[in-house]
Amino acid sequence: MRKPSTRKFQLSPTKIRTYRDCPAKYRWEYIEKLGRFYRRPKPYYSFGTSIHSTLDAFAQAGGPSVMSVDDIVQQLRLSWVDAGYASPADAKAKLAEAETIVIECHAAALHAETTTPPDERPELFATEKTYSQDITPDVRLTGRIDRIDTYPDGTLDIVDYKSGRMSVTEADVAGALPMRIYQTVVKHHHPDRPVRASIYAVRSGMIASHSLSDDERVDLIAELAEEGEMLRNKDFTNILPVFNEALCDECDYRPHCDRIQATGYGEVVCEQLRREDIDDGCKEFGLGCVQRDVSVFSCIDADNARAAVRKLVNDAIQRFEGRATGLEDQHWRSASDGSDWTMQEVSARVGLCRGTGCFGDFE
Repeated sequence: MRKPSTRKFQLSPTKIRTYRDCPAKYRWEYIEKLGRFYRRPKPYYSFGTSIHSTLDAFAQAGGPSVMSVDDIVQQLRLSWVDAGYASPADAKAKLAEAETIVIECHAAALHAETTTPPDERPELFATEKTYSQDITPDVRLTGRIDRIDTYPDGTLDIVDYKSGRMSVTEADVAGALPMRIYQTVVKHHHPDRPVRASIYAVRSGMIASHSLSDDERVDLIAELAEEGEMLRNKDFTNILPVFNEALCDECDYRPHCDRIQATGYGEVVCEQLRREDIDDGCKEFGLGCVQRDVSVFSCIDADNARAAVRKLVNDAIQRFEGRATGLEDQHWRSASDGSDWTMQEVSARVGLCRGTGCFGDFE
């Protein structure tokens, strides 16, 4: 008989972001583990990984006093990942772009080394290291950190490379959940040392930093402990996708998502309502809204979805009663109570959830 697992639930910045972006994606990635079937290489991941690996090797080697410009370019070529690019020519062009970036990083490091007094220079403390902290008896918060520098005053500076952005501000660092998590777990292991986090925008050389206060760390741990327990115990059986035009187009699971394959997951489309009223309804009932040719309301919680949809539609009918639109009367019938909903001034339709019965039978 198999013994129950004693391994703690691992909560990482990537897990949290995945769930917040789309609970269904979280289900497929972490519960059903379908990534090996659907995950595909992306050029921006390959580009970022190549630069990260190169700067990691550069830091571990000892910086510009040990590794020359030619050396760092050669290291980039050895570290280069060409997966996901549209063509060999595209990969070659991106390699040339990356070479320019690492050469400029080398120049910036050399300038800092030659202009900073020896007693103020940081030393490398760690690279590509995972820190963790138990935030409940069953949930462990983890974060994998690109680089940590240590300063003569004892400060630990967590450095996160960003290859896709040109600028960064202190507010960006303060608002970035991964940077807050990194500070929390590192401070847990080094409680007597000042800790801060920095984002290094390698394309421009800009760096911004921020330090969490003790109160902010306490609040963050409480927030993540609650979220971690929710994710650990949640029943994902009938979880619903969140349609987001910006995210869905790039999602690896798009072929698997019933929202793409069919009308899907209780999607309510209200074509004739004024957009501002649709937005108000969206906020009032906690539904996700995406406006394309029509406005789409998606319900995240299957248990409350039917009631939310019916209330939304009934309220819409009341708001728009008396407005002449020239549309023919339509009726919805709910199998749950047999009642008819008359659609006089609005045209609406419900896309049924394929095979889940989240909303009962509508006609």
